[in-house]
Amino acid sequence: LIEGIKIVNYADITLKDGTVLNLGPSDFAVGGFSMSDKTTNGKFEIGTAIAKNISVTIANHTNKFSAYDFYKAIIYMYVAIEKEDGTVLKERKGKYYVINPTSPGDTIKLSGVDSMYLFDKPYNPKKAFPATLQSILADCCTDCGVNIGFGEFDNWNFTVMNAPEECTYRQVVSWVAQIAGRHARINNNDYLELVWYDTSSLE
Repeated sequence: LIEGIKIVNYADITLKDGTVLNLGPSDFAVGGFSMSDKTTNGKFEIGTAIAKNISVTIANHTNKFSAYDFYKAIIYMYVAIEKEDGTVLKERKGKYYVINPTSPGDTIKLSGVDSMYLFDKPYNPKKAFPATLQSILADCCTDCGVNIGFGEFDNWNFTVMNAPEECTYRQVVSWVAQIAGRHARINNNDYLELVWYDTSSLE
């Protein structure tokens, strides 16, 4: 790292009762933030819809956070550069839903997933088929409360004649991405987008 510059973490956490906690660097345990962000499960694939996962460990040795219930909390996570002059440059690292908090102790560990998790429910389209891939994907986002971060994409106007049955919204999102030759992911600003592998290192 450049001398005089620190990499630190911040988080804004909204609890299910509406309480908002603003965490700064001193509120995290050492090594208190990690993130898993991958396009595939270790092999060449097309059409995946994998959620980003985070692990946050909050320092609680003074019982500052013991009274709070973190179940179903929402975390807005930031990684920041902190300069010697006090300037803080934050980069947003996504919106996450807490699914597995631990009981309060000297630390509180939170596991969270991004908004891809909202697609994990039975597929029940509100609009009639036939429908284009673009329309199907947009309707999935609307039905599940996910922000749309795409426009036209490869094969966007491919028409599906009948609605899929006995599946989840995430499976439908994955199938659309597969036909489009892309992957579905939630970006750091909480929008669904269709992406491809980063091939810059191959050029």
